[in-house]
Amino acid sequence: MGKVIGGGLPVGAYGGRADIMAMVAPAGPMYQAGTLSGNPLAMTAGIKTLELLKQPGTYERLEAITHRLATGILEAARGAGLPITGGSISAMFGFFLCEGPVRNFEDAKAADTVRFGKLHRAMLERGVYLAPSSFEAGFTSLAHSDDDIDATAGVCTRDASFFGDTYVLPQAAGYGIVIGFGVFFSIVTGLILLANQRYGGVNVSSEYLNTAGRNVK
Repeated sequence: MGKVIGGGLPVGAYGGRADIMAMVAPAGPMYQAGTLSGNPLAMTAGIKTLELLKQPGTYERLEAITHRLATGILEAARGAGLPITGGSISAMFGFFLCEGPVRNFEDAKAADTVRFGKLHRAMLERGVYLAPSSFEAGFTSLAHSDDDIDATAGVCTRDASFFGDTYVLPQAAGYGIVIGFGVFFSIVTGLILLANQRYGGVNVSSEYLNTAGRNVK
């Protein structure tokens, strides 16, 4: 939940029964604070993320680009004669280098993790950062353009040989694309400026607001 409410930036949250939460400062006597409590950058990122997600067509857009990316990866692997199964839902996608379907962890353990490691390194050489484990899901975001998605899928289609057994890593070519973790990288700089403006020039790299709402340290 913390990743969600912070728009991908570091923040945590907890909750409980009303009578228990009423004991926490500033409403109650139990003091609680932390380095990232009420961090203005994370809070601004969370608010901005919610604003973006509320815009009409947002989830349809995420669904479309994620499906296109997942389909491109699957088709490239199958074109290279490699067993693969996977799919996507909303902004999340994943695949396993094995015959499908994969319904549970036992099924997932049949995936070729050695080959996935080779694939992951090959994609890095081309500037595409997938999740580093074959058991992890990948995520797209509104920061990813159509060109980003097409270029990533295009890497797989044009260079399908790196799915094979004899692939040797080339020199980096790179598209500078980042796929995964669902963070709106392109707006971080703007969020820093916005947070500083909203909170009166707070140095967000070294200062914080505590949840007790009493001090700015």
